[in-house]
Amino acid sequence: MTSSRRKSPRAGSSFSGTPDADKAAFTSPLARGLCDAVPGAKDPVEAILWHARMLTLESGVTSPPFRPASYAHLRRVRRIVQREMEVEGRLLPQGRDFVIELRKDRPRERQNFTCAHELGHTFFYDSVPTIKYRSLASVEPHHDEQEEKLCNIAAAELLMPATIFSKIANDFLPSPQSLQEIARTFETSLTATVLRLHGLKLWDATFILWKRRGSALTAAWIARPNRGLTYFPPLAVGDADSSGIYDALRNGKTTVGEEWLTFQNQYRRCHVISACMSNSSAILSCVAGHTHAPSKPTAPHTPAMLPLPLEYDCTCDGTGWRSFKKDGRSYAARCRAAQHFTRCADVPQD
Repeated sequence: MTSSRRKSPRAGSSFSGTPDADKAAFTSPLARGLCDAVPGAKDPVEAILWHARMLTLESGVTSPPFRPASYAHLRRVRRIVQREMEVEGRLLPQGRDFVIELRKDRPRERQNFTCAHELGHTFFYDSVPTIKYRSLASVEPHHDEQEEKLCNIAAAELLMPATIFSKIANDFLPSPQSLQEIARTFETSLTATVLRLHGLKLWDATFILWKRRGSALTAAWIARPNRGLTYFPPLAVGDADSSGIYDALRNGKTTVGEEWLTFQNQYRRCHVISACMSNSSAILSCVAGHTHAPSKPTAPHTPAMLPLPLEYDCTCDGTGWRSFKKDGRSYAARCRAAQHFTRCADVPQD
């Protein structure tokens, strides 16, 4: 049995989610066997990305969302079921086929990543079957940390294919609204999305998720370019009374301005865009950059309404779906326009 066992994050824990990170560290028999099975692959990361990209092409899906169910039958996954369980998910071999089990109480976006992660494990059964099936017969539990990292890389590529993801993300400017919109488009979590943006070096911006703790805000995580994701960082708002972050929490409006953040007991002046999340108990901030200065700022933040930088024309004739042909095959994809119109009456459709 192969399982995706994600431990609860601890204060200060971090991971990069970057495919190029620690390539030299992939030296386990499973990782090397995967690499050897792909002609021309220089390392296990290239090998797992080759598998993921070939699967995306085989599925015929060309626009987001890239749902794991679209890939399942191509990897001999006969069922995807939700269960009450402690682990996030697991892949169960049944003869030459597989069943994927997902933790029932997780959000859909998290389940999507877990399911794609488990699909990544199927590549190892094809590339190094002797090692994989031998581990099933062993009485000792088998857990290969390098295999888990490679499956995370595969999951990111399956859900957010680099070429298509980059094309869409480049239409947006870094902001809390942009990150949420891209995550909705690909049906991925905020953390998976921001790690993909940083891993592909598309945005040079830091994101922070703040959560309400009584009357105060605590940083749940911070994602920084080239530094990955850190849970519960030693980060705080320098002056809550004049903070745009707190004002976004109180008024539910987007705020933009210069303010002070304390990180590891050092003050840093930052240009911050903050927006209240839909549950109204969390704030997502985008830090475009920071400079050091000797004193606290005197200029208050200013409220702002940030328009999304991307708009789509309706191409679906009011149905919500558009059809197109490529390489002699017919495809259907969601229309990304905010409103849908029929060609005859030009009337918005619900």
